[in-house]
Amino acid sequence: MAGGWSRCAGRLRVAFVLHWLPALWFAVNFAIFWWNYTNFKKKPQHIYLRSMIGRGLCISKATAAMLNLSCCLVLLPVCRSVSCALHHILGRLSRSALTFWLERTKVIHMACAVTIVIASVVHTIAHVINAINFSRYYDHEHLELNWAKYEGQNPVEMIFSSVAGLTGVAMVLVLTLLASTSLRCVRRAHYQLFWATHFLFLPFLLLLLCHPLSEVLKELANPDTHVPGCIMMSKLNGTDTSEKPQCTSDPVFIPMKSQGWLWITPPLILYGLDQLLRLMRRNRQHLYVVQATRLPGSAVHLVLESPGRDFNCQPGQFILLQCPIISTIEWHPFTVSSCPTSSQPNLSILIRARGDWTEELLGRVLVPFSHTQHTVELCRWPSPQPVRFLVDGPFRSPLEGVLHTAVAVCIAAGVGITPFSAALDHLLTCSTLPERPQHLHLVWLLRDPRQLVWFADLLCAVHKKLWFANYPDRLEFRIHLTRGFRSVNLENILEDKHSILRQRLWRGRPNWIEMFHQWRTMYHRQAVSVFACGPKSLSKEIRKHCIKSNQQGASFSFTHEAYS
Repeated sequence: MAGGWSRCAGRLRVAFVLHWLPALWFAVNFAIFWWNYTNFKKKPQHIYLRSMIGRGLCISKATAAMLNLSCCLVLLPVCRSVSCALHHILGRLSRSALTFWLERTKVIHMACAVTIVIASVVHTIAHVINAINFSRYYDHEHLELNWAKYEGQNPVEMIFSSVAGLTGVAMVLVLTLLASTSLRCVRRAHYQLFWATHFLFLPFLLLLLCHPLSEVLKELANPDTHVPGCIMMSKLNGTDTSEKPQCTSDPVFIPMKSQGWLWITPPLILYGLDQLLRLMRRNRQHLYVVQATRLPGSAVHLVLESPGRDFNCQPGQFILLQCPIISTIEWHPFTVSSCPTSSQPNLSILIRARGDWTEELLGRVLVPFSHTQHTVELCRWPSPQPVRFLVDGPFRSPLEGVLHTAVAVCIAAGVGITPFSAALDHLLTCSTLPERPQHLHLVWLLRDPRQLVWFADLLCAVHKKLWFANYPDRLEFRIHLTRGFRSVNLENILEDKHSILRQRLWRGRPNWIEMFHQWRTMYHRQAVSVFACGPKSLSKEIRKHCIKSNQQGASFSFTHEAYS
C-alpha cells in the first residue's frame, strides 16, 4: 500500500513539473473569465440589458477579457529586443531565470494563440445568440437599449449593418486563416504561406481595437438614482403601497466603455519599435556565400562572410536569414554551427531542405551535381548566380548554457545537433581550453546513417585535440542509428580517418534508464545540466527521466529547444 502511494506521489510530481505552466495559464484565464462573468451577472448597471439578451452578455464580455490578456502577451515572445533586455536584467540576477524565459517563449506564444482561438470561437457564438435575442426580445420601453431597429429584424442584417458585426466577421475570417496556416503540417510543407499569412495578426489587432466602437452594448449610467425595476415617484398617487422601490429619475443608458485599447496598444507600440530597431540593424550589410557544400540527407553546409565587428555571436545562438531573390518578407531561423573568431572570421550554418523555401535555396546556391558520386563534397561554391543574404541577430538561446556548466549532457536528434556543434567547434578553435564544461556527454540520434558525415570531421578533431591535451574523459559521445542501419553500408559513408566514430556507433534507440543511472552514479551530489534539441517527444521523455533522477537524489537541470 505504501509503495502504491509512493508511486502515485511520484507520478503527481512528474505531472506537476511537466504541466505546471499550462495549468497556471488555464487558472489565470479561468479566474479572469469567472470574475467578469459574475461581474456582468450581478451588477445593477447590466440588469436591463441582461434581462433582454440573457447570459450571452456575460459570456461575451468574459471571453473579451480573456482576448485582451492573450492579445497583450502574444506579441512579447516575438519581440527580440525584449529578450535582449531581459538578458541584461535576468542574466545578472539568475541564469536559470533567463533560461526559463528563453526556453518558454515559443510555449507562451502558442498558449496565447490557442487561447485567442478558443476565446474567439466562444465570443462569436455568444454574440450570435445576442443578436438573435436582440431581435426576438425587442424592448419597446427603452428604445435606446436595442441593437435591432425593429422587432423581428433579421440577425444577419443586424450583424452586417454595424461596425461591431463587420469587424467581428472580418476577425473571424482572419483568425481562421491564421490558425489553419499555423498547423505544423502546413508550416513544414508551405512555410512561405505560413509566414505571409502570419502578418495578418496586425490587421486582426487593429480590427479588435475598432470592434467596440459601434457602441452596441449599453449599460445603466445612473444606478444610484434609478434602481432597476423601480417606480417613478411622479406616478405614485397618495400613499405608496407598492413593494417596488421608488426612484426619482428615468434610466439613462450609455455605451459600455471598452478597455481593449489599454491592453493592445502598448504591445503594438513595443512590437513596432522592436521591428524598427531590427530593420535598421539587419540592412547594414549584405552577406555572400563563401562556400557551399552539399551533404547527404538533403542538407547543405553554408559558410557566410562575417557580418562585421558588431556581430558578436556565441555558441548556441541563432540568426535569422533572408534571401531577397526568394522572398523579401521571409526570415528563417538557423542555429550558427560555427561562430566567427579572430582566426576564422566567417560563420557557418547547416541547412536541411524541409520546405519550399529551403528547397529553392538549395537549388540556387548549389551547382547541379552527380548522384553517382559518393564523396561528401558533391558540389562546391561558387555558383553561377551569386546569392546574397540579409542577417538579423544573433539572438539568445537556452542552449548557450552548455559552455557555462561544469557537467553538460547534450542530447540531439538529427539536425538538432547544430547548437552543440557550435560548442564543439569552440573547444576545437580556442587557443586554450576553457574551464567549462569539465565533462561533456553527447548523445546523437540519427534516422539516416548518411547524416553521420555532417559533423564527422568535427567530432574526430575535437576528440583528437582533447586526447593529445591529456583530457580524454572531457568528451564522451554516443551515436545511435535508430533507422536504416541494415540497408546502408557504413564503410561507404565513413572514411578511415573516422575510425573513432565506428567505435561509438549504437544500433537502435538509447536505453535512457541505464544511461541516466550511469550519469547519477558518475556525478553523485554534483549538478548536471541536461540539454536537448529535437522533437517534442524526445524532450518530454528526457525531462521525465531528469525528474525521476532528481527524486532519487540526483541534481539534474533540464533545458531544451524544440524545432517544428
